[in-house]
Amino acid sequence: MTPSRLAFCLTLFCAAFPLQSLRADDPGWDELENWAAEESSSSGQQMPGAVPSAGSAGTQSPAAAEPVASDSGDASSSLEKAPVFENKPPALLEPVLIPKVVRAAIPVVPAAAGPSGSRGAAASSAMAMPSRVSLAGAGQASVSEPQEPPASAPSPALNARYKNLFAEQFYMNPDLKLRHQITEVDGFLFAESPGRGGRPEYALVTAFGGNVIRKQKLGPHEDLEAARKWLKENLESQNFEGVEVRKLKLPADPGAQPKEIFWVGNRSYATSDKAFSEIAMAKTAVETQGGSFTAMVAEAQTVPLLPEEKPPVQLTPAEFEKQERIVLKMMDSLDIGNELFGPFQGEASGESIVWQSFGETSWRMTNLASEGYDSQVGFWTNRILFKGIRAPLSTIDPFVESTVAMESNGEDFKDNMKLWAGLEWRPFSQNYALLNFRPWGLPLLEWVRNYRLYVMYGENINLKDEIQGGPADTDLVWGAQIFYEWGADLPPAGESGPSGVPDYLREYIWGEYFGNYRVEKTNFGTQDDFNAWILNSSLILGFRLPGIPLPHNPINDELVLMPYMHFEHVNNTRFSFPFQNQYFVGAGMRWMPFRTYRFKENEWLSKVKVFGEYVGVGDVQHAKQDGEAPNAVRYDWRIGVSMSSRRF
Repeated sequence: MTPSRLAFCLTLFCAAFPLQSLRADDPGWDELENWAAEESSSSGQQMPGAVPSAGSAGTQSPAAAEPVASDSGDASSSLEKAPVFENKPPALLEPVLIPKVVRAAIPVVPAAAGPSGSRGAAASSAMAMPSRVSLAGAGQASVSEPQEPPASAPSPALNARYKNLFAEQFYMNPDLKLRHQITEVDGFLFAESPGRGGRPEYALVTAFGGNVIRKQKLGPHEDLEAARKWLKENLESQNFEGVEVRKLKLPADPGAQPKEIFWVGNRSYATSDKAFSEIAMAKTAVETQGGSFTAMVAEAQTVPLLPEEKPPVQLTPAEFEKQERIVLKMMDSLDIGNELFGPFQGEASGESIVWQSFGETSWRMTNLASEGYDSQVGFWTNRILFKGIRAPLSTIDPFVESTVAMESNGEDFKDNMKLWAGLEWRPFSQNYALLNFRPWGLPLLEWVRNYRLYVMYGENINLKDEIQGGPADTDLVWGAQIFYEWGADLPPAGESGPSGVPDYLREYIWGEYFGNYRVEKTNFGTQDDFNAWILNSSLILGFRLPGIPLPHNPINDELVLMPYMHFEHVNNTRFSFPFQNQYFVGAGMRWMPFRTYRFKENEWLSKVKVFGEYVGVGDVQHAKQDGEAPNAVRYDWRIGVSMSSRRF
């Protein structure tokens, strides 16, 4: 019989004698289900080439059916396969395979199953079957590529609850990168900071946690391209458990061995064993939770971390009231609202109350007074400022001041205490244009911010015998004053060495400038109707010599001498007193014994200055319209110590 006749007969037979079909409500359905369950449990396997049933393991999704890549489930076994680092690029995953691996890493949410053996269980199992099943041949079946996962399956782009444990452990969150202005170069994170001369410096981020990062300076690099070139020359990498581990040799001091640091993602480790151990523990944690470690590693290279969910900030009543007062105060300063701006509610620069203290004691051979002077002189000034009276540009600050002056064998009127009360105004203290004017990286106009305009009234109290009918006991003084010093403080501990002319100037040149240009009503003297301008300027300019190493001691590790030149003048616009109409040039040597990082924050010690000075290089000169001073002394030797705290 030919095939065509056979097919015709079969069709005619089915049409004449249709087969009886079982429906779900027929009694034979339960018998069929029980028989199928017994056959499945007794055999435990299917015939080759059979199409998998709806409830079998073959109906699971690709993610669930993928075998878990695990050696032994123990981190110690993975460490035995530690690779050898080589200076070659690591093997990377093919881009076309990454989307498939990512889908495999996402757990599939199983459909709700009904009671065992019911029609609901069979229906729910059928939900997980592949989308298309086709017969490949006689007795064989093939499963085509599954379609997209069902809508209930979580997705890293849509479901914020999905977490990549590997990425969270070894990669920095984008929010933290943005907060610290981090730039990524070839998988490494660089933080930029201003360096010497206004040029940027780049530091390598080695660790991070919370809102804090830890950085390692690499030295001066002109730009990130130079940093990338340096990375290629010093980088070695290898794969461990499918993860790229990189070894980087960091620069070291001359004569020392380069320091090696190992990177996994964005996080560094001191040793390779530590890096391998962290990878092994991360793999164990992922696989314990039923995830795919290989897929998470691939996902970390392609999908960024999800932003951290921050809990809403709830202010306490006290915090809310504090912020409300700040806003109201700002609005009052702009004349917005009805609340008056009080006289002591100005925006002061720095603290509200400042204590300034400074003084000096020295032995002087002549003191430019007499050949046989040979005496110890000194003064000590303490000033307390109360900041905050509203004024243009800055605040007007009341102050009280006390100055004690003494001499070892001086006359009575030279041992005294002057008490002052007054007001001062620093109009440029908050002018940041003067601070930011830095041609060649040098703050050339910062000193202008220290000018103070003042007026004060004071009383002179004798510390020895009272002088009857002597000089005036009170004085009224007003004028302008400035004190500015530079180069005395140590540079920041992490700052690199000088690399240009401006850097060397900041590093080795130092100086002080003091000016007091004032009108005095009495000058605490015997002259009636004094009312004269007294102009006094003092400029010290010096440099630091190379340090001389000292034996081990708890104060300083080296002796640094600081030679200097000293120029000073004083002029009286009305009277020709020799001591108020002279100028001179001096040469001296200074030593700051506590100028170390141990005492950097202790200004009482770090600003101690031991000095020796010769006054009269080229002789002390006197200038006044009515002639040279009689019996003038033209030189002096001075040896002493000075201290200061918050003198500005």
